[in-house]
Amino acid sequence: MWPHHLQLLRDPRTGEALSLQIAKTHPSGRVWEGALTSPTGNTYRIENGVPRFAPNDKYTQSFSEQWHHFKDTMLEPEQLKALSEFIETRLSISPSDWKDQLFLDVGVGAGKLMRLALDNGLKDAIGIDLSYAVDAALQHFINDKRVTLVQADVFHLPCAPGTFDLIVSLGVLHHTPDCHQAFLRLPPLVKTGGSVAIGVYGGKGQLKHRVAAFYRIFFSRLPRSVMFQISKIAPLLYRLHRIPVVGTVFRNWLPAPVQSTITDEERELAFFDWYTPSYQSHHTKPEVKEWFEEARLKNIRVLGDVGVRGWK
Repeated sequence: MWPHHLQLLRDPRTGEALSLQIAKTHPSGRVWEGALTSPTGNTYRIENGVPRFAPNDKYTQSFSEQWHHFKDTMLEPEQLKALSEFIETRLSISPSDWKDQLFLDVGVGAGKLMRLALDNGLKDAIGIDLSYAVDAALQHFINDKRVTLVQADVFHLPCAPGTFDLIVSLGVLHHTPDCHQAFLRLPPLVKTGGSVAIGVYGGKGQLKHRVAAFYRIFFSRLPRSVMFQISKIAPLLYRLHRIPVVGTVFRNWLPAPVQSTITDEERELAFFDWYTPSYQSHHTKPEVKEWFEEARLKNIRVLGDVGVRGWK
């Protein structure tokens, strides 16, 4: 972590400000080993450059392995361009919206969204993930003084309230035990005039999602090394899904989110991401809009399937 980001962090148990003890720094100047301590005595270690507010990766073990295996996937210029277009369509966030913003990335993964934000003039950022993906992501931002990455649980976020200009969680909250309650942890952290945007899976109740849920019972129990090999069928599924007429059958009975990807490696990543998580939920636009209304957010924009952005 960077010492100048200390003011953005809080004890997730008590909400207190934290003090920093430095044991070792990285050649870049980033704090590499040390601890964060609250006035009441709660201590959180800093290990390999990352504050650890969670003792382990709990229910996100598949993502820990996924983002180390695919740590460089989706970071090429053409992929970031596609992501930028997707974000603008899905979450109503244009490239200019990132400029000079204080950003909280909830579910940073290997850092593709963070990379996009930085390339568009981001001021500073905290990236949070419960999985050990934070260690993979840190490799991409090790020398960037704008980024501190934190291992933490979305239900116990270690951030100061009313702080961030923009909070985004893309494709993450539906992999928690309770997507609705996970979302409600975000609005208190955004400042007045700032916005919160989330992208979650739509298609609630659709046949292909019920079929996928059945397959996931078995796939999620397989060794990850086996699933990485099985995921290699994803490029074939992509081609089967595109066959006129019969492609609909394949999409329903051999479902995988491979249509919006660019490369075969991304399709393998999408397949793995689809079938290995411990939790996966699907939602509707009216349902998610109600969450934003419950959080008293305003000017709510409902887009994509399902992307929603609202302002405080």
